Amino acid sequence: MVSFLDPFSAPPWQGRIECGGRKSPCAAHRPPAKAAHAETHQGVLRAHGLIGGAFLAAGRYYPMPEHEPTRTDRLAAHRRARAADQAAHQEAVRVIERWNAALAAGRGTLWSPTIRAAITAGMPWLDIYCPGCRTSRAIDIRTTDRHPLASVGSLVLGLRCSWCPGSAPMPVVTGLLSLPPAVSRSESIG
Repeated sequence: MVSFLDPFSAPPWQGRIECGGRKSPCAAHRPPAKAAHAETHQGVLRAHGLIGGAFLAAGRYYPMPEHEPTRTDRLAAHRRARAADQAAHQEAVRVIERWNAALAAGRGTLWSPTIRAAITAGMPWLDIYCPGCRTSRAIDIRTTDRHPLASVGSLVLGLRCSWCPGSAPMPVVTGLLSLPPAVSRSESIG
């Protein structure tokens, strides 16, 4: 069988190639009608594994190279991604600030933000208060082994104060912070 990738063979649309041992050309290699020439040519290329177009050089067909997007296209994609990230950050900050305000006002909230929202907002430190020993600690929720869509309030169920002897009371969440309390206090003093 003669392949059209052979430089000495005729192009497939001229109908002089044997297909599968037959002397007559197959449907993909029959001479096309004038109106359907482009579709048949693409069909021939597709039949021979040259999907995506090809070009003729020195009597051989080569696949068209994949082109990189232009600088303008890359810049536009980067700007769209950055705008989406900024919108997600602003939305997450609004959610966390609303939740922190509800906790600070003493209203028991029926909801809590997700771990992903806290990390996206840049507030990954969960401030916990132990009513047993009256101490407060900050936990970095980036280090917890929980799903990012888990609620921040669900983390409290797995916490117990290590300083309280015996059966310690359940800790209370006081809010989400961008820095641990000790760091933020020292920065505000100095």
